[in-house]
Amino acid sequence: MNEPIAAQQANASSRRRSHWLRFGISLLFLVIAVVAVTLVLTKKRLHDRKAAVASIHEAGGTMGVSIAGPEWLRKLIGDDECFYEPRRVSLGPTAKGNPHLDDAILASLSEALKSLRDLQVFDIRRSAVTDKSAPLCAQLTSVTHLRLSDTQVTDATIRHIKQLPNLQSLLLANTHLTDNCVSDLAEIATLTSLDIRGTQISADAVKQLKESLPTCNISN
Repeated sequence: MNEPIAAQQANASSRRRSHWLRFGISLLFLVIAVVAVTLVLTKKRLHDRKAAVASIHEAGGTMGVSIAGPEWLRKLIGDDECFYEPRRVSLGPTAKGNPHLDDAILASLSEALKSLRDLQVFDIRRSAVTDKSAPLCAQLTSVTHLRLSDTQVTDATIRHIKQLPNLQSLLLANTHLTDNCVSDLAEIATLTSLDIRGTQISADAVKQLKESLPTCNISN
């Protein structure tokens, strides 16, 4: 009677070992697949970042960057530009080479700019940019400082950029703004600094704006 029971126990033990072996192999393949996908996505991200940096440089732009990624990975790749994380992008006459920035040039950089996840300062002062570029600016949701002084933007641009969730500083000096944009500006509750010197915004509208944004430093 004992032999059949012993045989059954041995078979059960063998089945358990076989089950755990299959489970272990499946888990190993899953880990390998996850690592492979992660490497592919990381490689694409690094490639896209380097391409974005290159396109901005080619347009005469300047950047302030931080270096992302662990040191061992940077040494392994051997190309620091892949790990650049631009925090500031400056175009227009403030950039290297003083390119004549306009809507078309900015549109050609749209994909590069939108790929910058940690972009905080976007500076296109003293350029020929108009309201046509406002939708692009509104998509740069990480931006905290937007500099549009001495451009051709009007009240229409404000209706777009008021959507930026983290906007703290907004330079709009010497643009074509009027009182019609004040209600939109008043909706940007995150603002702490606003420059509207040299615009057509009236003193009464500025007073209204200061009441709507009591913690914002408004230059007019």
